[in-house]
Amino acid sequence: MRKTRPTRWKSGPDPIDHDKYNAWLKHRSQAHYRKESYELTFDDWKTLWANPTHWHNRGRNIDSYILNRLDVNKSWSLANCVVRLRKINEEEIWRVRRCFQKTSTP
Repeated sequence: MRKTRPTRWKSGPDPIDHDKYNAWLKHRSQAHYRKESYELTFDDWKTLWANPTHWHNRGRNIDSYILNRLDVNKSWSLANCVVRLRKINEEEIWRVRRCFQKTSTP
């Protein structure tokens, strides 16, 4: 069994910051894989996820919190990102789709 060494973690000895650091690394890697511009630093990530309720309730369920870009054509940056409920994000997507369908039908 591998021992953990919190004193040697780049994020510091706090296990929550360690989880945030690993999540940030994964998020950054996924953005690079999708060829999206990524300007969020780890400190920016901690600022966005500063609310412990949001951090502990993040995930893929409709009542979970997600990190979302305000403008999908811009980079992942502190000015262009917001943490919000997935439900709100889904509602906005459907609203945009409905508007697009109304304007694209002959």
